[in-house]
Amino acid sequence: MPMFTSTQPRQTDSDNILLAKIAQALADDNADFTSITTLLQAGNRGTPNFTSVAVTTTTGPTLISAARSTRRYAVIKNTDSAATNSIYIGASGVAVSTGMELKPGQSIVWESTAAIYAIASGASVDTRVVEFYD
Repeated sequence: MPMFTSTQPRQTDSDNILLAKIAQALADDNADFTSITTLLQAGNRGTPNFTSVAVTTTTGPTLISAARSTRRYAVIKNTDSAATNSIYIGASGVAVSTGMELKPGQSIVWESTAAIYAIASGASVDTRVVEFYD
């Protein structure tokens, strides 16, 4: 049974190029969230709306992005300043043992219209989310 209901985004060549640029920027250990957000804003083709937020993920399931029926994807990044605590992404009951792990500095492009939750492995962790939607 899938944890999330995923939508099939309307991907174009422009979308694929943008996602490749995002993946490249996310792989760069020196890339900060501002530079990635700038890249996303510049390439925001086909999605008229986006939002970016900073969320403190705690050791209990933390809502990092509410359900949105028009969401195409969200970019989630673990920006733990101590570089010691992972976060785990999943549904409302996410646990360290069941979530998708993001180590400090790692990011993921998450394609789902469902609410997205995270839980921290230790201390509270700064988490960044950029969401693109119609």
